Parts: sequence; structure tokens; C-alpha cells
Amino acid sequence: MILGALVVGLLTAFYFGLRSGVVAAAVTAALFLAAMILPGAKLVAYAIVGAGLVGVCVVGPSRRKP
Repeated sequence: MILGALVVGLLTAFYFGLRSGVVAAAVTAALFLAAMILPGAKLVAYAIVGAGLVGVCVVGPSRRKP
């Protein structure tokens, strides 16, 4: 759970900056915590994290910094 949030945060920080990476890591940790507490929300939380990670991987490399 913590390792997954760190990986998502680091990948987002690499492409979009440190502030976005910290926000992404915090949101991912909150979603993983909700998935641990609420068994019915597990699939939804994992789907949201997966969709966000795919979005970062698709949009990130095409974005160039000035």
C-alpha cells in the first residue's frame, strides 16, 4: 500500500512536478486506505488508481518542459 503510493507519487512527480507528485501520492494512499477499510470499495479504488496511472503514463512523456 505505501510502496504503491510512493511509486505513483514518484512517477507523477517525474512528469508533472513535485507538488503534483505529493498530491497524487496522498490521494493514492487515501484510496488504498479506503480499499482496506471498505471491502466493497476495493475494486473502485484500484480502478481509479489504475486509470490515473495509465493517464500519467500516456500524457507524461508527450508533455515537454520549457
